Amino acid sequence: QTYSNSNTHHTDGTNLKHSNNIYYNLHTMIFKGEAALGLAILLSDVLRASYSFQTKRPTTVVKKSNEFASKVGIAVSGADGNSYTKKRTPSKKYGKKRLSSTGKNSERGRKDNFQASEKRGYNESLVPTFFHCDPEVGVEPAYLGRLRILSHQADDNMAFGGATSSKESTYAYLIEKPAGWSIFTTRKKKKKKNLKNDNENIFDDPISDFNEGDILEMLSSEEREYYLSEKKEAENKKKLLSLRERPSLISWLKNFVFEQTDGETTISAGPKNWKALAGAVDIDDSGVVLLVPKKHVSDILVEEVVVDAIVGNGNHLKNELRKASHGSETTINIKSLQKFDRSRREDILHWSSASSFDSPIVCAQVIKPLQDKFEDGIRGDPHASPLDRRAQRRLLHCSSIRVSSLLEDDSCECVSTLPGDFSVLLHDYGTDPYGGRPNLNQQNKHTSAFRVMNGAPDGFPGWIVDRYDRWLFIKQDDGAEIGPLPNIIDNDLEGVYIFDGLRDRSMTGPLPKPRLLCGSPAPENLVVRENGILYHVNLGDQFSTGLFLDQRPQRAWLRNNCDESMKILNCFAHCGGFSIAAACAGASTVSLDLDRKWLDRIEIQMKENGLCFDDHDTIYGDCFDWLGRLSKRGDLFDIVIVDPPSTSVGKKKKRWSIKKDMPALAKLATSCVKPGGQLWTSTNCASLNVSKFADMCNQGIEESGRKFTLERVAPMPYDHPTIGQQPVKNLVWRIE
Repeated sequence: QTYSNSNTHHTDGTNLKHSNNIYYNLHTMIFKGEAALGLAILLSDVLRASYSFQTKRPTTVVKKSNEFASKVGIAVSGADGNSYTKKRTPSKKYGKKRLSSTGKNSERGRKDNFQASEKRGYNESLVPTFFHCDPEVGVEPAYLGRLRILSHQADDNMAFGGATSSKESTYAYLIEKPAGWSIFTTRKKKKKKNLKNDNENIFDDPISDFNEGDILEMLSSEEREYYLSEKKEAENKKKLLSLRERPSLISWLKNFVFEQTDGETTISAGPKNWKALAGAVDIDDSGVVLLVPKKHVSDILVEEVVVDAIVGNGNHLKNELRKASHGSETTINIKSLQKFDRSRREDILHWSSASSFDSPIVCAQVIKPLQDKFEDGIRGDPHASPLDRRAQRRLLHCSSIRVSSLLEDDSCECVSTLPGDFSVLLHDYGTDPYGGRPNLNQQNKHTSAFRVMNGAPDGFPGWIVDRYDRWLFIKQDDGAEIGPLPNIIDNDLEGVYIFDGLRDRSMTGPLPKPRLLCGSPAPENLVVRENGILYHVNLGDQFSTGLFLDQRPQRAWLRNNCDESMKILNCFAHCGGFSIAAACAGASTVSLDLDRKWLDRIEIQMKENGLCFDDHDTIYGDCFDWLGRLSKRGDLFDIVIVDPPSTSVGKKKKRWSIKKDMPALAKLATSCVKPGGQLWTSTNCASLNVSKFADMCNQGIEESGRKFTLERVAPMPYDHPTIGQQPVKNLVWRIE
């Protein structure tokens, strides 16, 4: 059969493009219980075909597969109708053999999604398998309004929500969705007997005479062993993407209606009953989303949808774009609201809005017209630039939807305020220098430590201001002009510290101490909150306060995804921020650092969070030395974190440089990762671009001899806006 392109929506909320991907489609059938169909052509040559989750390529089929498939009555051909032959080319990754098509359309297939590596500036084999942002701690959806679609008998006394009873009215809802939330639940669905579904068209006539055991008997021992290993790998990857259940908007709405009506009204949840018709329907999008009962989609008129966007992604464009899903092509009107080019050099930003009338559109449909107008991509779009991520998500926000009923005299218009990652870029810092982080102000009960001003991106080069509860900590670069000084009373502050001259965190020897600029001094161990976890910082000691605020999302990930069964190794641990976050989730930790003073602060912080220190350990020593020791004695960890300084001097007075020694460090760290575990590699070296850093890590892991994939890129938090590439690079690798 011909394998058609499809967007496969996983039950965990991910949306991975598998273009003509035999490997994925066959394993999908096996997971559904259709083992006979999958195994009929699941032979060694087919399994060895190269595949990519994000690159559109023609299906590679080899003669041996066709011959075997014909024995069971299945004809196999490429998706574009061409014949394909095996062409072996060297592969850097795992040493596997790659297959490439000789069909006339093969080049076109490769160019559809990502451009050639030399144009893109990154290694195409290093494309993450996971792209979506995580939901922000403490940010919940908001009910905006509802539209009465159809009235029933008890309209005057109807309950709050759309109901299942025939005596109540039927409603559509407009909800403000935060980024990182899915529309429907991410729980695994039950297996279906019917092979066909909305997203797949694999075979027209299922063959029920074969089961998995029958097909395994036909395979050679080598083929059987290879198949079972690949099946296990696919199952592990599927489990990986389901580490944490993503919050569901429909589940939230169901609970909201139930609470508002004191349990008298319930709505039916699930994709069978509801359709996200317009607005922020994708996981990474924020803003208004229109939820309509499926059987009443044709009974409403979407009069207007407005989507705000931040355009400016380093000229990285997304090439494979969503088409209009309602027959005729939708007209989208583009309006430029503001251009940000002062001091941004080549990284210019445009704040724009895209609107449609009398047609329901989703956020993804505005990408192409915006790219065509500005010749640049949406900021943070991972499908345009998978490594050079300049935001935690693609910055699209549905700001308003106006809708009316075709059956009732009712209409509704709802407006959503801009989220924090928009406001931090759009704020006028010249008028109000300290008002650019409204979502992270003192009223945020979950986080009291964040960046208030980030130098040049906020209009004040060399002037960086962090907030720690009711104190500010200012870092001024050497030679930089003095930036705006805060008003203690207006900003609800008790004191302000300043550190004259930026110092890299890797520098050794005595450093000048910060000085109290105004107000009262902070306690020696000032307690701050971050995503509900308590940390200690010291503002008057030295350049490092003890908590790197640019790693807030990574600590949140550990808090949300670790559990009691996991062991974490935190290399270059400093004051143990990663260790404390993982420990709060129940994991046991080992923190390794060359500075005993920093390690001594870990235990007291864990006790501050009510944790027992018995399941945790700290090791004072050189990371290179101890990684080798741990590996030799068989100590393996679920997650190994390496966040080294750019340059330093080890215990044996040997000079360390990340540009020279990162491959060796990655190789050593990989040896301490459990099969199926994660390796986190991070650097704050601003002169090292992310592509080069990824290549260095890739080289070291590859030299370890283990199979691996780049799982995700973890950008800096939105209160750290940048010009160009982000200085802190975080890469997460899955080690088999």
